Amino acid sequence: MKLFRFLTMAAAAMMLACAPEVDTPQPDPNDPDTPTPEPQEEVYTLVADKEAIDADGKEKVTFSLVNSKGENLCESDAGMVKITNKTTGLWLGYGKYDYTSVRNGEYEFSANYRGYEAVNTVKVRVENRGKYEKYRQSVVIYKVTGAWCAFCPNMTESLHEAAEEWGDQMIVVGCHGGGQDPFKLSPDVSEMLLVQYSSTAYPSCIYDNNAFVSGAKDVESVKKNIITQISKYPSTCGVCISKAEHSGTTLTVEASVASDKGGSYDVACVVLADGMEYSGGTEPSGIYNNVMMALSGSLNYYNKDKAVSIAAGGEEDFKFVFDNVPASMASKCKVVVYALVRDSRGQTITDNAAVCRVGQNMTGYLLND
Repeated sequence: MKLFRFLTMAAAAMMLACAPEVDTPQPDPNDPDTPTPEPQEEVYTLVADKEAIDADGKEKVTFSLVNSKGENLCESDAGMVKITNKTTGLWLGYGKYDYTSVRNGEYEFSANYRGYEAVNTVKVRVENRGKYEKYRQSVVIYKVTGAWCAFCPNMTESLHEAAEEWGDQMIVVGCHGGGQDPFKLSPDVSEMLLVQYSSTAYPSCIYDNNAFVSGAKDVESVKKNIITQISKYPSTCGVCISKAEHSGTTLTVEASVASDKGGSYDVACVVLADGMEYSGGTEPSGIYNNVMMALSGSLNYYNKDKAVSIAAGGEEDFKFVFDNVPASMASKCKVVVYALVRDSRGQTITDNAAVCRVGQNMTGYLLND
């Protein structure tokens, strides 16, 4: 039996060796009916190292974009990965993969690598802003502008777009002047502000008396400046406007300031007007908003003799009266009450502010969660 099996197996091997080769049919690339194998697509996965961060503007979440080989493209091909906050529409920036925030909320992020989208998005919670700042801060932006200024409408548009996201935490004060401008006050407050920064640039923006930016900037620049002020200089007080009433030609404003940490505050008020028409300017619509019409106090100078000390947990009331405000203007007007302080550098900055339309009032202080 053993010999038979050997011979049989040997014979089979010889038959196989002598068998003619048979070609395996190959796909004909010229035949339209021949299916073409689909190329294997690379898969990119977005990863965040944290699910939640504090809204202190300092704690950060770091993103990675990982390919199917497990490589982090944010490291191996830095600059080619684009991380976008889908909730705000803001791109984190070239080569930037960290995110910080000063606003509570849930934010969704997406990633793109050389034109290819990640297969997923990632959500990050931002929380506990109230732990760092009791009163919600509004950044006061002095927009140095002129109806004659060719580039000023671009700045106006950027501010308008920024307000779509940050409108509840930014207040624009239009300081007109420089050339032929029907909205210029006397003295020219725009030139007074520019002198402080040794500049003659129209347009310019001054954020909380703390950051000067000249030229017409894009909306992302505006947003970043707002975020910087809130994160680096949290407010120590809150402002509440309880009355903005017009009677005859008199506008009366009543407000209160409450301090969380205690301090001295120089409190002032400005009257702004919306829907001001002027066809001889550079604004395509011919409509100007946030135009400064009157001022009680200073825009950019902390007057220690006028300042009021408020203890931690304390509150003080303030009243402002503006005469010669015609009834025809009242419906267009709003008032801004702001608190100036002197910081550790001895520099005047705006701690916080509130805005209210004439004929309305706030029901209380705006607080952070």
